[in-house]
Amino acid sequence: MSNSTFDHFPSLDDVRAGLSELRRVLALGGALVVTLDNGANPVVALRNRLPLGALRRLRLVPHAVGATCRPRRFRRLLVEADFAVLETRVAMHRPRHPAIAAERLLQRRPGEHECLLAALGGFEALERLPTRSVTGYFVAARCTSYA
Repeated sequence: MSNSTFDHFPSLDDVRAGLSELRRVLALGGALVVTLDNGANPVVALRNRLPLGALRRLRLVPHAVGATCRPRRFRRLLVEADFAVLETRVAMHRPRHPAIAAERLLQRRPGEHECLLAALGGFEALERLPTRSVTGYFVAARCTSYA
């Protein structure tokens, strides 16, 4: 499982190298679930174009912003690394940055915290729409090595 680790790699060449290394160490027939920030999401695309210093001052990004790509390109990278891609999808359709900000405000109010989580969960219905590739924050893939 590689959950949101490749988004910290500075370039897609580094992502390629990382995927190749995962493929090298994965047992034949082994499974991999991997995510990467979704470059098709306008919020992610905008974030990637803003200066890191400004993002940190606004407390939107506490880490270096790395490589992203769109769902089809992510699938191609996995195939190029010799994975059998069983499924790709986009995940987490709730507005991430407003959710984080609201979470910070409500940390001291447990009852309201659950209401916020329930309200944000409603955004996951966007998964069923044709526009899902631009509303999901992450591209996710389930793969296996060739047996």
